[in-house]
Amino acid sequence: MSRRGRAALGLLALAAAVGCGSSSALGGDGGDGAAPSEAACAALEDDYLNALAVAKSCTPGAANQCAVAIDRATACKCPDFVNVATDTLARAATALEQSGCPDACTGACALPKSATCITRIEGSSCVNVTSTMN
Repeated sequence: MSRRGRAALGLLALAAAVGCGSSSALGGDGGDGAAPSEAACAALEDDYLNALAVAKSCTPGAANQCAVAIDRATACKCPDFVNVATDTLARAATALEQSGCPDACTGACALPKSATCITRIEGSSCVNVTSTMN
């Protein structure tokens, strides 16, 4: 099974546990409000960031690339642009948001006005374009 497939299966199991009110999959003791473990939070964030990377993959030069605006599930819920808002991304965001894991928010967001598709060594991806203020 591919890494993406394994990540999706792991995400579904965690999302099901979160949806059922159990925190045991997240390192808690089953619903007493205990915070999830660092490892569980790292896994949820990794699943989200992997899904975000897939949603940001694009084809340079193709029409209508990187035009879907979203609010990130991490980093202060800052605005971002993706190529395709996938169900996997939505499930990963919901699992992370409902987990009780802390957000490493620095208190400030760059405000992108759009995004463009850029080719990098690891593949093509949407990169936000921000306005500069004088």
